[in-house]
Amino acid sequence: MVEAHITVAGEWGSGDRLDKLDRRRATSAVDRVDVRLHDTVRSEKRNGRGDRCSPHDPQYVATAPGSGPRHLAWHPNGRWIYLIEELSNTITLFTWDGASGRLDAKQTVNTLPADFAGENTTAEILVRGDGRFVYASNRGHDSVAVFGVDQENGRLALASRVNAGGRTPRYLAFDPSQAWLFAANVDSDAISQFRVDVESGALTLHGSPHHQPRPYGLAFAAVT
Repeated sequence: MVEAHITVAGEWGSGDRLDKLDRRRATSAVDRVDVRLHDTVRSEKRNGRGDRCSPHDPQYVATAPGSGPRHLAWHPNGRWIYLIEELSNTITLFTWDGASGRLDAKQTVNTLPADFAGENTTAEILVRGDGRFVYASNRGHDSVAVFGVDQENGRLALASRVNAGGRTPRYLAFDPSQAWLFAANVDSDAISQFRVDVESGALTLHGSPHHQPRPYGLAFAAVT
């Protein structure tokens, strides 16, 4: 058995904003996703044992120079994948052909308001379990952008944007019910909790932020 495998590359980046990237880490691994090289998306196939990969052809898909590819999130239909680019503050939609390992860029949207002139880098991206909305965090503007997903083609349209409830929202996570979204705000030592509107995807801040020194990530564990 051969499993399709995708690698997104952006640890070092390129272009004149290279200094903005965190050089200490390969950014993430999510399902069939890992982050490693220079403003590229690499596609591979993995054997059934999971111990060997070989490249698809073409092996790489280039992103915009200096965009800083960071994290990927799959749509539940398995045909669309969303890449958040931390230096350009953008999300790019790719279509995915699992048989050939081919990725094709279809759309790029900005996560920031058009009139925002401050410093910002994006961080986390999530696709809601029903595939109707995409969520992205802005570090600097300190917000969470919510995009509606066109169920015909995967394209994004801004639905809403909300203050993250703290500074530098580095990580986002849904609770298991996906009725709640949490934002880990690193520079204000706070985790914000939002109620998720089922129909509009909008976020509403719930209560006061939870104090937690330097929260870098969140994970829910099953308790028995």
